[in-house]
Amino acid sequence: MIARIWRCTVHQEKLPQYLEHFQQSVYAEVKKLKGFKKVKILQRDIDDTVELTVISFWESLDAIRSFAGENVETAVVAPAAQAILLTFETTVTHHKVVLNLE
Repeated sequence: MIARIWRCTVHQEKLPQYLEHFQQSVYAEVKKLKGFKKVKILQRDIDDTVELTVISFWESLDAIRSFAGENVETAVVAPAAQAILLTFETTVTHHKVVLNLE
């Protein structure tokens, strides 16, 4: 399994708007893709800003390509999300899951 990790920041008051966008647009799309497993979003409060770390889990890099395209290191950030966010990474990192305890 591969973890795809991406970070962004958003003003505290816009957090609900971004999370709604994520659920209705991003998650609605990726949950249909073969090889997608799950996604978790972590929140870290920094004054009036929130840093989000998005970790999605996939069967393989080939499965990620069905979402991200051939260049899997490039972040997929829709214009609607860009309008909400303060900052966002333009690249992602991928990590092999070597231990998964749930």
